[in-house]
Order: sequence, then structure tokens, then C-alpha cells
Amino acid sequence: MADQRIIDFTRSVLDREARTMNLPRDTSDVKAFKVIRADVDGGGEDETCFAAGVPWFFSRGVCGLLDGSRFVELVPFQEGFRDPLVTDIDGDGHLEIVTRAQVGSGAFLKLGIFRYDGSAAVSLFPDTVFHQGLLETKDLDLDGVDELVIWEARWEGGAQWQPQPFTIHVYHAGPDGYRTAFEERLVTRYRPASIVSRTIGMFGIPTTIEHRYSPVAERGRQLESLRAAAQATAFTLLERLDMTDRGNREELSRLYSNSGLVRACIGDEQIAIEHFREAIDLDTELGRPVGRSINQTGIANVHRHAGRTQEAITWYEAALHSLNEISDRDRESDANLELGLALTETGQPEQGLERVRRALLLTSMGNLRQQDWKHYLYLGEAHRALNQYAQAEAAFRMAESATSRSATSEIRWQAKYGLGLVLRASAAARKRRRHSSRRSARSSSSAASTCRRR
Repeated sequence: MADQRIIDFTRSVLDREARTMNLPRDTSDVKAFKVIRADVDGGGEDETCFAAGVPWFFSRGVCGLLDGSRFVELVPFQEGFRDPLVTDIDGDGHLEIVTRAQVGSGAFLKLGIFRYDGSAAVSLFPDTVFHQGLLETKDLDLDGVDELVIWEARWEGGAQWQPQPFTIHVYHAGPDGYRTAFEERLVTRYRPASIVSRTIGMFGIPTTIEHRYSPVAERGRQLESLRAAAQATAFTLLERLDMTDRGNREELSRLYSNSGLVRACIGDEQIAIEHFREAIDLDTELGRPVGRSINQTGIANVHRHAGRTQEAITWYEAALHSLNEISDRDRESDANLELGLALTETGQPEQGLERVRRALLLTSMGNLRQQDWKHYLYLGEAHRALNQYAQAEAAFRMAESATSRSATSEIRWQAKYGLGLVLRASAAARKRRRHSSRRSARSSSSAASTCRRR
């Protein structure tokens, strides 16, 4: 019954807008794209949030809320499919209605966040659009509440599907809605399809909507395949092929890279470095800067795990240099993350913290899900080295929470050990402050007694 009321309401809105905008008026094919029932206003009864419209090109329609006999338009009639979500996005204990739309022929992200109090919907997010935008949520400041992180391409000419510089907008939730916390204008260029997780067509429009495999998961699959196969046989087969063929040389580079990963995992560091170097040479020859960066990071990791931290720093910096012109956000994040820990370990925690924070900002949600424990573990180490115990404790607790889901017992132990060190140091610092206060009080009391005797 509610669904039919949604259809009738949407049809009336579309009829109204069709007349106003002189559009075709056939609204017989109205469909409810998405329907969510939840107690949005906290009144004890569910309201119905919906996106509905005519599935024409660009899916013209509306996004609204049905509360008893009351209809509330959340997003007015416009092109672009609206994807509603009901969640406590700002962590205040109350549900919000989140709407996402691809507008402007699909090239712009438009975000809406609304609070419904039973009578009206109040917007909590600025009315703006983001070119080739991508929305993510991450806890960047360790306060337990995710910030909104939005990537936006800065088109500076040329084809819109070609590499573009991006700006990252970070929004923080407050009592009256979301406000800009900070923005970071990235100088490096990124391929838009790798950011928005869609294939970008001729006019900069996303042509498909699909979740791409995260690079971390992809590397995991490659590693498992390599372990399952006979590595020597793979090299032998490739050597029989035409090595002047670019595709075969790219495959050889990937094989050397994966072999380096396997050798590093089993502690055979010399061969690991040799294979990473072979891959680097091939990637340089073939003009594959992202592949070169991956293998330079691999060599850096081998050096760091062997205790040669300064050599590791040199290789991490080389990996980032390879991404100077055209970057991959996850590869850039991985290199910054490991460089941050190496800097912390060599007595440069301020620079280390800056790198780890940048890694968290850059990483994709798919990459973060695979290694969120590592981001927060490294944040904890940097804050602990800076004697910032409250931030370090929050970071280690987040790392511990993440490791309880899937990480190994060794990683969980690292998070618990770091947390234990912070709690002990924090308690010692409080004890020193108490003793200092008592000494200060006794000194003041003694001085006052001396003055009275005089």
C-alpha cells in the first residue's frame, strides 16, 4: 500500500515538473527505485524513505519521505539516480537520511544529509556538487566519529577521462550540521576511473557503476595464485615466449614482483630484492610508474624489516617520486604509510605522523578495509613517540578493534602491546604531575610560613 502511495506521489511530482519544464509527460512507467523503512524521527514508528521516478535516461525522479499521510520531498525533481541511506552518519545517536546522486549528466556527485524531526527535514550538508566526486567516511582525528572525505577532480583542460589533479574535501560533523574541516589540493594527477570506481566515458561521464577490486585484495589473489603454481615453471614458460612482445614483458614484470613478495614473506631477502629490481627495470623500460613504485616499496619493506631503516626511507621516497606525475592513490598511500613508520623509528615522529596521516587520507575504502589496523597502529606509534598519550591510546584501541576481526594474533599482540605501553606511560606522567603539584604546594606553604614569621 505504501509503495503505491509512493508511486502516486512521484507521478504527481513528475507531472508537475514536466509541465513546468516542458518535458515529455508520460509518467505511466514510474517505479520505486529504493525503499527504506526506519524510525527516522525517534517517535517509535517507522517512516518510509524512498527514491522513485521514471527509468528514462538519467533516471529523472524524486527522493522523499512518507510519514503517515505526510509526504516530504528531500531532493526535488532532478536528473541523476538518488541513492538514499538511513544511518547515524554523524554518531550523535540519531538517524540521518543520506542521499547521493550523480547529476550533471552523471559527471557530478551531489550529497544530501537530512535530519527529520517529525514535521520537517533539515539539511545538514552544504548545497554543492563535486566534479567526478567520490564520498568516503574515515575517522581521521581519532575521536570515534568518521569524517566525510570527498574527492573532487579539478578539470584543467583536455579529455576528462585523462589523469586530473584532485582536491580532497574533509567535513566534520557539528551540532548544526557538517562544516569544512580542511581541504587538500593534490598536485599529483590521478586517473579519474581509479578514484570514482567507474569507467569514465568520452564526456567525463561514468558509464558503468561497479566496485573495483581493491589493489590489496588483488595482490592477495596474485600471491595465492603464485604460491599454488610452480614458480620455476612459470618463469620457464615465459622465457619460451617472445620477449619482444610488450604484453609478455609486462607479465614477466608482474611475475618478478610477486616472486619478490613471496621471497620477502619467507625471509629470503637477497633474492626478494633481486626480483624486485628485475621488475623495476622492466617497469622503467615499459613506462609503468605505478608498477615501479610498487616494487620500490617492496625493496623498502625488505630493508626496514631487516633493520636497515635509513635504506628503507630512501626506497620509500623513490617510490613516491615515481608517482610524481601520474599516481595511484593506494600505492601512494602504502608508500607514505610505511615511510611514516620508518621516520618514527628513526627519531623523526613529527614527519612520521604527517606521512601516516596523509596515508589515511589518501587510501581507498577497499584498501583501508584490508589494513585499517596498520594505519591506526602506525598512528599510535607516532603519537606515542611524541608523548601524545590520549591520541596514541585512541589509535591503539582502534587498531585493536580492527585486529579482532581478521588480523593475525601477532598483529593483535602489537596493538595490545602498544596500548599497554601508552597506558603505563600515561599513568607515569599523571604520577609525575601529582608529585610536582604536591612539591609546588609544599613550597608555596613554606614560603607563606616564612613571610608570616618575618
